[in-house]
Amino acid sequence: MSAVGSRAIANPGEQGVTLLEMLVVLAILALISALAFPQLGRARDTIALRRSAVLLVSDLHEARAAAIRTGMAAGIAVSRDGRAYRRAAGGLRMAPDGVAFAAANGGTDFFADGSTSGGRFSVIGMGRRMDVLVDPVTGSIATSDFR
Repeated sequence: MSAVGSRAIANPGEQGVTLLEMLVVLAILALISALAFPQLGRARDTIALRRSAVLLVSDLHEARAAAIRTGMAAGIAVSRDGRAYRRAAGGLRMAPDGVAFAAANGGTDFFADGSTSGGRFSVIGMGRRMDVLVDPVTGSIATSDFR
């Protein structure tokens, strides 16, 4: 017998799903979505905060390298409102929405010998903070975990 044109015969008790069963499935999916999506938003905010800290560390390394290469001081300075900082290479690095920068003494300078005035930068957002420390003796740059 050919499969084309033949009809499957359903068992008498298996004719589909009821409206009630469909509503239960939709309610379960809505509950799972309500629990999962706020976590995705928090993850996105954490990524923005971490990315801002990584870019700050990169710009600090770039400033130190520029000072050594050119024989002239180079630095990073945070704006008064904390929404940006001035890069050694020129221009401003803007903070994403919900993120702000802070620095003790407004920023730090690197000198031709690789040393620095030292400093502590903070990347703040979403009730969390990540510190970036610049050692005044060695010029090394380290980050802390989120607080």
